[in-house]
Amino acid sequence: MKHIVTLLAIPLIFLAGCQNQSQNAGTKKPADTPQQQSPEISAPPQNVQNLKTLTADSLKIRWTAYKTTAKVPVSGTFTDFTYRMNAKATDPAALLDKAVVSIKTASVFSGNEARDKILRDAFFQMMMETNKIELRTAGWDKAHGILHSVIRMNNREVPVNFTVKQKDGLLQGDADIDVVKQFKAGRALYNLHTMCEDKHTGKDGVSKTWPDVHLHFDLYYH
Repeated sequence: MKHIVTLLAIPLIFLAGCQNQSQNAGTKKPADTPQQQSPEISAPPQNVQNLKTLTADSLKIRWTAYKTTAKVPVSGTFTDFTYRMNAKATDPAALLDKAVVSIKTASVFSGNEARDKILRDAFFQMMMETNKIELRTAGWDKAHGILHSVIRMNNREVPVNFTVKQKDGLLQGDADIDVVKQFKAGRALYNLHTMCEDKHTGKDGVSKTWPDVHLHFDLYYH
């Protein structure tokens, strides 16, 4: 709709294990005695490169939903999720290769306790799969900065494309989903609307709950 990132805010919209590796090759000094010298190791190896892998430090997921005919935004995040990034990435974009995020829907957080309870009970609990949302990446269109992914929610797997931008130490992604057309969550959205009808009424007297959700993630790395 922990920590889409503030799918996939997906809500896209899930443990990353990365480690630094450095491969350094040096010259092995020949032994002092001729009997122990080997011509294969007596000269330095050629074309040696140091490869440094990147580590994902943290992932923030943010979702934005909309109410009233004026489409007033309501934003939040999830506080409990796990993610796994590419542990062998040597460039920032490669961190997102075959990445997996698993989000616990009960951890939805908008800064309003009453609203969060309604989102948990009246929206997510009305879906076929109520406990979690999963996202996995499915490849890159690097020429256009598009990250292909698949989001699983309400027992449906839906392709979702994130537009990704890179800054120093940060990857940011944005995507938009329709929970009714793409995830068949019309019953859940209707139930949410009935619970929030008054609060979703604008100055025109019309109550509106939109099916559109914007997803955003921030992936910090070094």
